[in-house]
Amino acid sequence: MPLSFNADIKNLFRPIDIDHMKQQNPPVLLDDYNYMKTPDNATNVFLHLTGELAQMPPDHAWPEADICKFAKWIAGGYER
Repeated sequence: MPLSFNADIKNLFRPIDIDHMKQQNPPVLLDDYNYMKTPDNATNVFLHLTGELAQMPPDHAWPEADICKFAKWIAGGYER
């Protein structure tokens, strides 16, 4: 069964992360499906959660299960 943004992904981002990223230039809208369904935006967020670019969230790394869930949502076609 495909993962959906509203049911499975949006709640992975904490309110503090959402607020912080909205203040970036340009804003990163972690809680906005229309923003996150754009492949470049979703990939950019994923790269900032993993690997050498891992800067998000700044206070701790995401659990591997959440990273896998986010990757599966991307691979599944960005379901709403």
